[in-house]
Amino acid sequence: MKPSEDQQDWDRSRDRIIGLGERSVHKNYYPALRRNMADLQKLMLAIEQTTVGMVICNHDGTIEFVNPAMCAMTGYTAEELVGERPRLYRSGMTPPEIYREIWAMLNAGQPWRGELLNRRKSGENYWIRLSITPMRDETGAVTHFVGINEDITERMQAEERQKLLVDELNHRVKNTLAVAQAIASQTLRSAETPQAFCRDFEGRLLTLSQTHNLLNHSAWSGAPLRDVLGQELAPYAATEPNRFTMMGDDIRVTPNSAVTLSMAFHELATNAAKYGAFSQASGWVSVSWSMVGGRFQLEWQERGGPPIQAPSRKGFGVSLLERGLAHQLGGKVQLYFPTDGMRCVMDLPLNRLEAQAE
Repeated sequence: MKPSEDQQDWDRSRDRIIGLGERSVHKNYYPALRRNMADLQKLMLAIEQTTVGMVICNHDGTIEFVNPAMCAMTGYTAEELVGERPRLYRSGMTPPEIYREIWAMLNAGQPWRGELLNRRKSGENYWIRLSITPMRDETGAVTHFVGINEDITERMQAEERQKLLVDELNHRVKNTLAVAQAIASQTLRSAETPQAFCRDFEGRLLTLSQTHNLLNHSAWSGAPLRDVLGQELAPYAATEPNRFTMMGDDIRVTPNSAVTLSMAFHELATNAAKYGAFSQASGWVSVSWSMVGGRFQLEWQERGGPPIQAPSRKGFGVSLLERGLAHQLGGKVQLYFPTDGMRCVMDLPLNRLEAQAE
């Protein structure tokens, strides 16, 4: 096959450089050089296009080379980084002993691997997994250090979120167990028979469970008051509509407030079913609320039920409303027992009750 013009030009140039007499000696050298140049070009392309940051420092720790990924990671240009030291992008939040450990290992000719918190030019902190390896010359002396930087910020943030979630879950479980224990203790204290204890305890646990389900829909950021109240009143209107009305502006309550209020509404609704408005088909309940001057005021009013009178002793429900609710939410609750229907008035601080807007 006849050589191409480029090949012929290459051969002529090579002959002029090395001489015809040496052609046989060097005829395998230049193809190898070409392959080495091609390999070097691939290596440079890989360094430029890789997503991990690469830094080469001399023995004194001065940066001599950075790849584009390192520039993108730190926010600095290559011109701003070359000639500086890596302390340029330190966050100041990594313990100094870590850096002492790094230099001790590198000066001993050993690689170091670990995680550091750095800072971008913009001031934003970011996590890296760093691997630093000493480079040696032909004599074995360490001349440079190569650092490979992998941005692991998203992973670290995910781990932190997971830790917070686990801590929050543990906190909720402890709170829920404490509430369940208090419910069991108070229900047992006020129950007249084992059957009554089982009925009342199961009802209160169901309310607690339903409120937790309601809060799960918002990742425990809060719940609408209408939903908290509605889930307690809805069962009494399943067969007879218009058994209750709700009037008031929309408000989201905190998770703790939702649990406390749901238990209070459960006691009010249960009492109405046993002795008040929900015990007769003609009875109904109206609930209205308003926010005035940093206070939340709610009124529960029963109508159309049988004539009532104040209880002779305070059971769990009355205690929860008058003392527990007031203590938990830092307000005041008053119960009235006129013969035409029980009335409950809550006056609570809005800042203890209202959930922050997302």
